[in-house]
Amino acid sequence: MLISTIRSAALGLGAAGVLFCSGQPARAQVLYVSDGHNDAVEAVEVRSGVYIGPFVHSSDNAEDYKITGPRGVIFAGNKCIVMNQDVGLPIPGEVLAFDANTGMFMASLVPFEDPHAPFAPRGVIAVGNSLYVADAGNFDTMHPGQVLRYSLADGSFQGRADTTGFDKLFAPRGLVLGPDGLLYVSVTGNLATGDRAPGYVVRFQWDTATSNFKFKDVFVASDASNNYAPTLHRPEGLVFGPDGNLYVTTFLQGSDLDGVVAFNSAGQKVGRLNWWMAGQARVFAQAILFGPGGDLFVPLTSDVGVRRYAAASGYQTYSVVPRTGKSVREGWYLSFRETNPATLAYEP
Repeated sequence: MLISTIRSAALGLGAAGVLFCSGQPARAQVLYVSDGHNDAVEAVEVRSGVYIGPFVHSSDNAEDYKITGPRGVIFAGNKCIVMNQDVGLPIPGEVLAFDANTGMFMASLVPFEDPHAPFAPRGVIAVGNSLYVADAGNFDTMHPGQVLRYSLADGSFQGRADTTGFDKLFAPRGLVLGPDGLLYVSVTGNLATGDRAPGYVVRFQWDTATSNFKFKDVFVASDASNNYAPTLHRPEGLVFGPDGNLYVTTFLQGSDLDGVVAFNSAGQKVGRLNWWMAGQARVFAQAILFGPGGDLFVPLTSDVGVRRYAAASGYQTYSVVPRTGKSVREGWYLSFRETNPATLAYEP
């Protein structure tokens, strides 16, 4: 179990005029969640369950930016990095940077006008001085799925992960740097053709000769291939737990319900947790994250709030945050200030 202590930070005003600091109040534990309904990154103090307010708001036409469909969110240095998918707009997505303390807009690191802008950005991590963005693409040759690399400092394009050797359509959603130094990427089937059953976790290895991540292998797969995991469907969020296992979200398919599947370092399935039971209303979530106390935080994309599954109960019980104030309406990705931007581990 993780024992959490929260570091303090300077005070600041959020983008909506809300007072923010990563140590508010003393030993506060603030979770930041991208909300597709509110087009904002919402802040929730998980110790008290109090809704703080929008840390990054959706803006308006008078602003230098506009959020429409926020997805991946991480904190890297003095920046809060947000993937903006520009949902429903005839333009690609973009990578936005905000002040990590105040939530104020800093820059469009990768604006939608950039020829290397991600078409449909989902997950994001920062490794060293580089951002890695999972671009799900549009399931076609004009906008193929890819893992793009940008400079964290100025957003300049640094290339894309080499998928040579992966013989299926590459449609990435989430990504995380593993404890073994490999890049783990969740990949779906061709959703444009209704291929909703497949799911893969693909691994990439750093190649020093080319200074790039190159395809290594398929870690787990929903078809009868490497490390057969037939209940893994349309995976997105993936994160390593305090126990060293890899946890990956999975979605409703046939008799398989929405939930999370756990795999050990050999790719063997070692556990599963469903978000709902047969006879109940469907509940699904795109991303997950471990946080204070080793608890598992699950923002609901299908409903309001964020579930907090208790490590102390073996993740069999949960509470919902925020308990007071307004709620997260359509949660996607999430991060604490103390979340490592590469490994996504909670490091207070």
